[in-house]
Amino acid sequence: MSIADPRVSITRRIVWVASSLALVACFDTRRGTVEDLSEDSADTTSDTADPTPDGTPELPTLPCECPVDQVYRNGPCVPTLALGCGPSCDATPCGPDFECDGCAAASSCGTRDCQAACAVPYGPHALVSEPLRITPTTLPAKQGGAITIEGTSFYIGALGHAFRLGDTSRFEYDSTSGSSCSAVLTISPDLKAGAHPLWVSQYSGGEPWVLAGVLHVVAEGQQPPSCVQPGFPCASSADCCIAPGLTLTCRDDRCQRR
Repeated sequence: MSIADPRVSITRRIVWVASSLALVACFDTRRGTVEDLSEDSADTTSDTADPTPDGTPELPTLPCECPVDQVYRNGPCVPTLALGCGPSCDATPCGPDFECDGCAAASSCGTRDCQAACAVPYGPHALVSEPLRITPTTLPAKQGGAITIEGTSFYIGALGHAFRLGDTSRFEYDSTSGSSCSAVLTISPDLKAGAHPLWVSQYSGGEPWVLAGVLHVVAEGQQPPSCVQPGFPCASSADCCIAPGLTLTCRDDRCQRR
C-alpha cells in the first residue's frame, strides 16, 4: 500500500543489488556518490581542507589507504558509521548484533580483494541503526531516478521495511524476492526540487524510523549543494547537509542527527 502527497509519488518497484557490488565502489563523502575503483582512480584525499577551484574549502573524506593492521570496510552490510579503515574481524571479534563477513572489506579503497569485517547479518531481526546511506544523493528535477539504500539487512519475508520521504510520502513494498543489504527505490519525476530526508522503518514497518540520507532534487540550471551526508566525515556542523525538519551536527567527526 502506498500513501503519498499528490506532488510526490514513488514507483512501486524494488530491485535488489548483490552485495559483491560494494567491492568495486567507493563513496564520495561529499555527495554520497559511488565511484568505480581502479588502480588509477583510487581516492587518496586526506582530511586536510584544501580549497576547491571556486575557492571553497574541500570537505573531509574517508582516508583511502589504511594502516597495515587495518582493512577498508565498504560492504553494503557494514554500518555507515563503520565505513572506512578499521580492524578486521579476524583480529577483533564482532559485537552481538553483527557477524564476521569475509568479504565486507578490502585492503584499501582502491583494491578489489576480500577482507573480513563486522557486518549486519541478514534476517528479520537485523539491527537497523542510524544512519544508513544512499547513492546517488542528487537527482535532476522532473526526471526521477533510482536511489540505492545500504547499511542494513533488507529482509524479505511475510513483511518488510517501509520507506518515507520527509513527512509527506510513505511507501511500503510487498516484494517476495531478494536477499541483500541493498534496496533500490525508483523515485518519480513528480518529486519537487529541494532537499528530502529519506527514512527507513524497522522490519514490519515499526519504530524507530532511521535516517537513510538527504536526497537533493536539483532544478534545471542549478548546482547540487556541496555538503556531507549523514554518517560521513565532517570538520564542522556547517559541512553537514540540511533539509526541512532535519538538523545534522558534526559529532565524533561524523555528521549525525541531534
